[in-house]
Amino acid sequence: MKKGTISLFGLVLVLIMTVVLTGCSSNKSADSGQTGDSSDKAQSNAANSSETPSPEPPELQPEENPPSQNTDDSIELSGYMNEESLPSMVQELGLTKAEGEQFGELGERFEGNGISVEWQPSSGTNPSIPITVQCSDNYSVSMQGVSCGNSYEDTKSSLLQNGWRAVGTDTKHPNSFLMETDNNERFLISLTLDSSDSVSEWDWCNWPQGNLVVQ
Repeated sequence: MKKGTISLFGLVLVLIMTVVLTGCSSNKSADSGQTGDSSDKAQSNAANSSETPSPEPPELQPEENPPSQNTDDSIELSGYMNEESLPSMVQELGLTKAEGEQFGELGERFEGNGISVEWQPSSGTNPSIPITVQCSDNYSVSMQGVSCGNSYEDTKSSLLQNGWRAVGTDTKHPNSFLMETDNNERFLISLTLDSSDSVSEWDWCNWPQGNLVVQ
């Protein structure tokens, strides 16, 4: 083989080796770059994950308290004690007509749910309106602050503070109280107590008679 041919063959071989080595180096660089990109993406995702706040738990709403019974919600009947307002009271309390007891055929009497009200309508000879109200074991109404279920001591104290005076033979534990006004009006409240010394029944009238009035 000639010397020139050998030199040319060697040159071609060198070029081939150069190309091969260059390709390998490029592949390694590409692989390294891809690996770096993947690592950067993983780190970025991890950073974003740590920066993203976790959702807060839902705020708990306070439970509503069950409605409680309150004696302040009772219907005060003293404002109905006149001939014009008595029919409204009868309707509001859902009372039904009943046979008269105190005024006979001349009277109007209604009852229901432990409540009884009776009055004698006005006339030319009797312009005043005698009224009697009785309540037994009904906690939804009151008269001058007196209500079934209230303690005796609280009831007595309230009546005395509001101008009523104790009457009757039992001076230590009176159960009847009288109110007298400047217009010569008289009102009587009588209490019936249970074993726990609480009011179980009360009677009210605006025409008291007998020894209780003159004491």
